[in-house]
Amino acid sequence: MSVIKHAIISAAGMGTRLGMNMPKCLVEVNGRKIIDYLLELLNNIEDIRIVVGFMEEEVINYVKSIRSDVIFVRNPDYKLTTNSYSVHLASKDLEEPFLIIDGDLIINKKSFEDFLSNCEKKPECSLIGITKSKTEEAVFTAIKKEENENYIKSFTREEQLDYEWSGLAYLNGIKIEKNGGYIFHELEKHLPIRCGIIECWEIDTPEDLENACLACY
Repeated sequence: MSVIKHAIISAAGMGTRLGMNMPKCLVEVNGRKIIDYLLELLNNIEDIRIVVGFMEEEVINYVKSIRSDVIFVRNPDYKLTTNSYSVHLASKDLEEPFLIIDGDLIINKKSFEDFLSNCEKKPECSLIGITKSKTEEAVFTAIKKEENENYIKSFTREEQLDYEWSGLAYLNGIKIEKNGGYIFHELEKHLPIRCGIIECWEIDTPEDLENACLACY
C-alpha cells in the first residue's frame, strides 16, 4: 500500500482543442481510455477523487464500471473555471499530502513508479513532475540544482525551455485556493519546489493524441 493516501484527477474540462466532443479522460489511446491508464497507475492509492463537469454522467458511469470506491467531485462551473478550482473543490478538506493529476495525461508506468518513490523518500517535501518540452502552449520550467536535487525556480510561457510542467504533482502543505488561476499560478507562490523528470504525454490536440499513440504502450 502506498504511503500516499489521496489522489485527485482533474477531468471536468471540455477539451475543445481536441475536437472530439467528449471528456478527454475517455479518449482512447491505443485501444484504452486515458482514465484506464490513470486508474491502473493509482491502483494502490486508497482515496481517489475525480473532479467531473463536462458530460459528467459518462465519466461517472464508466469509472464506476472499473473501480467502485472512487469519489466524484462535481464542478458545475467547469465552463468558467480552471483546473485549480477543480483541485480546490476536491482537496479543500484534506490535511494530508495528495497527488494531483490532469485527466488528459498518459504517464509511463515506470516513470510514475519512480516519481512515487521519490515522493516517499521525502514525504515532507512537495514534488512537481516535469517533462521534456513537447506540447503546444507549454508552461515551461526554469530549473536550479541544489545539493543533488532539482528545484523549479520559475514558470514561464514566454521563454522556451528544455522542460515543461507536466500536470502531475505531490503536494504537502500547499493549499490550492478557490479563486486561483491555473495550477502553476498556485504552485509558483511556493517556489522553489523540488521537481522530478517524468515521461508523459498530455492529450490536448489531435497532434498530441497521434504522438501519444506512436510513443507509448
